[in-house]
Amino acid sequence: MAMDRAEEKLKTSGDLARDEALNAYLRKIMCDLAPDHCGDMRVYLVRIPYLNATMAPNGAMQVWTGLLLRVRNEAPLATILGYEIGHYLRRHGLQRMRDVIDKTGALVFVQLATLVAGVPLAGDLIQTLTAARIQAFGRDQEREADGYGIALMSRAG
Repeated sequence: MAMDRAEEKLKTSGDLARDEALNAYLRKIMCDLAPDHCGDMRVYLVRIPYLNATMAPNGAMQVWTGLLLRVRNEAPLATILGYEIGHYLRRHGLQRMRDVIDKTGALVFVQLATLVAGVPLAGDLIQTLTAARIQAFGRDQEREADGYGIALMSRAG
């Protein structure tokens, strides 16, 4: 539900690039890579100058314009989109959101315990370490998304 609300905000954002042909092109690549899931995914071209694309657990993909400025042809673009689709198909974003909820609940308990014990600095250190762990996908998830991306590209030709 949180991702659906974020997507609704994105739809009316002034940061969206509304070039119909370019958006249709991105959608075609996405659908060529994962035709069985095309109806479940949406792609948004966002005016952000950095090289990135992201895929939300609800199927909303953001492609940043900086990515398009840096790829020389369709192959590296399809590689990145396939990788993001791999995260979506394997539900890595949803797993990460659940992990965040679990870890933040435990973090609150640990911070209270260190505060009661009189060592709040330990709670701050644990908070920093926990935040770093929940920000990124695990290595296994990254490898799995890479593998899915390569398989999707190969199947799409």
